[in-house]
Order: sequence, then C-alpha cells, then structure tokens
Amino acid sequence: MLESYLRELMIEGVHVVALNDGKSESWAIDNLIRKCKPEVVFLSTEKSDLAELVEGRVRVVRFKRTGDVSSTRIRDSIAAGSQDWKRWTGRSVARAILELDGVRRIRKAYQIS
Repeated sequence: MLESYLRELMIEGVHVVALNDGKSESWAIDNLIRKCKPEVVFLSTEKSDLAELVEGRVRVVRFKRTGDVSSTRIRDSIAAGSQDWKRWTGRSVARAILELDGVRRIRKAYQIS
C-alpha cells in the first residue's frame, strides 16, 4: 500500500521495507536497525516513545503530523462500517484495501462481523 501510494503521489527514491513487529516496540526497532542500517529515522512527534528507543543509535528527525491521513482513523472507520475511510487515503490504498479483503479482515480484527 505504501509503495502504491508513493507512486500515486509521484514520490521517487523511497524504499519500503517490510519488517516483523515482533514481540515489542524495542524488538521492532532493534530489527529495523539490524536489518536496514538506516542513517536517519523520521518519526512524527506523536511517536515519542519510539524516538527514545532510536535516539543515540540513529539520527532521528521528528515532524509534526499534518493532514487527515491516519491509519488508526482509517481502521476505526472501517471497523465502524463507515465509508469515510476512502477519502482519508489515496485511491491506490483504498483499492489495495478492497482487493486484499481488508474491510473484512479489519472488522474481524476488531471482532465485528
């Protein structure tokens, strides 16, 4: 979904790497640093707990979230049965969610049939 959204926005030169979240946020950060060896990690200011796990190991650039794009908001909207989620993301991401049976899967994760 991220790759298709970046293409939709015509953003080039960004590589998306899928990593297992693992057992905890600290495990996920260790996995990220071990496997990807990033020079910099960009985190929204909302992610201060993650920033604390990264700082001192990798340069952290914090940014303030802008706009309406929020994966939590999208998932919550889908779980509530609203169609509003489609306007909070790109067409490519909405299409991918539908093609991957994401609505059913998210509702199942929220334990809503």
